[in-house]
Amino acid sequence: MLLGKPDRERGFAKERLHRVPLNHPDGDLSRYAVAKQADVSTAWAYDYLDQLATDGLVDETRVLEPNALYERWRDTRIPPGP
Repeated sequence: MLLGKPDRERGFAKERLHRVPLNHPDGDLSRYAVAKQADVSTAWAYDYLDQLATDGLVDETRVLEPNALYERWRDTRIPPGP
C-alpha cells in the first residue's frame, strides 16, 4: 500500500516535537536533544517546550501529563494522504 502526500504541509515540526517527549517520558533527554531528535530549531523547541510547561504537560522534558500530551499530539497529527 502506497501512502499519498498529506493534505497539508504545516504542523510536521510540532507533531515531531510532541512525539519525542512521549517516547522519552522520564525526561532523560535534554531540551537540546529533544530539538535535535525532532529535527527542529533549538530556539523554537525551547519556546514550545516552555508553552507545554506553562500548560502543565511537561517539566523541562519530563512528561507530567502523558494523556494530555498525547491528546495534543493527536490534535496536531497529520495523517498520510489517500
